[in-house]
Amino acid sequence: SAVGNGVRGATPALWTPFPTADLDAVRTTLETSLLAAWYVAQPAWHAMAERGYGRFVLTGSGAAFGHAELSAYSAAKAGLIGLARSMALAAQAADLDILTNVVAPIAVTRMVPPDRVGHWQGKAVPEAVSPVVAYLLSERATANGEVVHAVAGHVCRIVLGATHGKVFRDAIPTAEDVAAAA
Repeated sequence: SAVGNGVRGATPALWTPFPTADLDAVRTTLETSLLAAWYVAQPAWHAMAERGYGRFVLTGSGAAFGHAELSAYSAAKAGLIGLARSMALAAQAADLDILTNVVAPIAVTRMVPPDRVGHWQGKAVPEAVSPVVAYLLSERATANGEVVHAVAGHVCRIVLGATHGKVFRDAIPTAEDVAAAA
């Protein structure tokens, strides 16, 4: 496996902030963390569609919402959320019982450098995430297009939302109008 910053299995771009990220390493991270899911899910989708049933759980990360040192990884994991939502909507449109969700765990694995383990040591273990994945893959699961966070016995839905905002009914707003409404 590749070695990045001394972490066995890490891609070179993994622990790189945006301003210094090498584009070749970014492409590798996007291939590994986003497109690999697409490559595997698309043929599986067709098999599931033939049966009219299936379950996908994509492995995301809380880094999808940004991380100062994981820019490419964060972008890829955010892309998985959009992919899962798109897959969920495609299943609904085709009236298929195919559910797609993202699990966003925190787990101390070989990908985490020893100096970044901190208070998660012994708590954020992959076994704490497995029951969440097992449920999302089960026939009892009803969530579709959701992101479920799991760490050390804590499980919650992550929700993306929008505020009421401001409606400019009389005209297209100017930059000043937007600033005044902010």
